[in-house]
Amino acid sequence: MNPGQELPPIFRDRFVLSVIVFNSIVVTIHEFYDPSPIWFWIDYGCVLFFLIEVAFKLRRYRKTGFWQGGWDLFDVIIIGLSLPILLMPFLAIPDLSGVVVLRLGRLFRLFRLMRFIPDSHHIMVGISRALKASVGVILGLILFNLILGLVAAMIFGKEAPELFGDPAIAFYSMFKVFTVEGWFEAPETLLTMAAFNSPFWQFFIRTFFGLAVVLGGILGFSLVNAVFVDEMVMDNNAKLELKIERLTEEVRLLRANLQENLQK
Repeated sequence: MNPGQELPPIFRDRFVLSVIVFNSIVVTIHEFYDPSPIWFWIDYGCVLFFLIEVAFKLRRYRKTGFWQGGWDLFDVIIIGLSLPILLMPFLAIPDLSGVVVLRLGRLFRLFRLMRFIPDSHHIMVGISRALKASVGVILGLILFNLILGLVAAMIFGKEAPELFGDPAIAFYSMFKVFTVEGWFEAPETLLTMAAFNSPFWQFFIRTFFGLAVVLGGILGFSLVNAVFVDEMVMDNNAKLELKIERLTEEVRLLRANLQENLQK
């Protein structure tokens, strides 16, 4: 029997999902439309409900492998991150940034919706496998971005410090070039400067950023995407290959039986 079915109705997945959706609506209203205290206290009640729910499950299933479930551990972490809201009515925090940090804890609870996605376990396993397979390609792309950023900082840093003044700024500027979204802004800025007005610099700048777009933006990101997607669908490919192998074996046996019958 599913352990979730042994829970009281108020703590079962369907009701908890309804509370999460309701809580997300309350947070949205309170943060962006109506700062009335009533919405805060409703949100406060939702936090208490989630805390009681997790405490109840911990007590009920602590001897039956509660901590072995990835989503159960995920729930505990999310609830832990959102607990600071329980202290807000009792703490006078003069620093606005401290209040913002406490308020951000409210948003973490919305991540619990992920556990209700169909086949979420297989999706998370696929994402984990895809990230492991893509790490080499991603590191290579980062290194290539870093090299081009250093080159750009050494060549263009003095004339365009807002774009290539130091390696960190240059790295970010080249990353924007890699994304191919507004990639032309940096070279167009450089082309309008008097220091780069000669035909040589005009050709060099166009060639440099053109190669950056092709090698980093088009080929690099396409390779990362291809590896990631291939690993994500590996489960489906493995099942298909197994079916093909079984079908091939059945055809081979059928052919062998036909040959034996013909010989007789």
